[in-house]
Amino acid sequence: MSKQMGCVIETRGLAKEYRMGSVTVEALREATLSIETGSCVAITGPSGAGKSTLLSLLGLLDRPTRGTILFQGEDVSRHSDAVLTRLRARFIGYVFQQFHLVPVLKVLDNVLLQLEFAGVPRSRRRQMALEALEKVGMSHRANHYPRELSGGERQRVAIARAIAKRPSLLLADEPTGNLDSANGERILDLLLTLNREGTTLVVVTHDPHIAAQMQRTIQVRDGRLVSEPASVAQGRVSRR
Repeated sequence: MSKQMGCVIETRGLAKEYRMGSVTVEALREATLSIETGSCVAITGPSGAGKSTLLSLLGLLDRPTRGTILFQGEDVSRHSDAVLTRLRARFIGYVFQQFHLVPVLKVLDNVLLQLEFAGVPRSRRRQMALEALEKVGMSHRANHYPRELSGGERQRVAIARAIAKRPSLLLADEPTGNLDSANGERILDLLLTLNREGTTLVVVTHDPHIAAQMQRTIQVRDGRLVSEPASVAQGRVSRR
């Protein structure tokens, strides 16, 4: 896939509907947005507004009912499931509120498994996994099982797993939601550091403190995108 320097992902008229019995629920309506390469973006809004639906579509985890998704300049809306799986595995990293670590695998093996899915040659996997664990400060826990880690440590491993393949886009859904304030602040600092190093970052959050650290905020209300108020955007302090 050719890489476009301007935007890592764009949507045009994106909509997502779900059938619940005889009722159609419109989770997302006519969402058009562009996320620039290297930027950091917060997606905010009340529960049930459509934030996670939008994140799933941006991450190519779900298909829109209508509309177009361009990833690195290419229309991927009608790609097969197999092609979308390869794109996700290679280019997109995910960090969820629930850590989703494989409990029977040690920390290093959890990261190695993701590199295998991403198609990284076996000869490079171990070095890349250890580099990712070092970046999040967890290399000393490489041979421990997830049950032996604190919540903050498990989330850092989840981030290492997501970034080991050096994704173009890192998506995080309430990444600090299950953590205490101290660990939550560490995870936020880590995500912002990754962004400063060049990773495009999109974070779904209810936390106004997290949203305030981002360059841009996308508000979602009743399935529609609401532009960031100019006064808020202008008041942000540059982190660069």
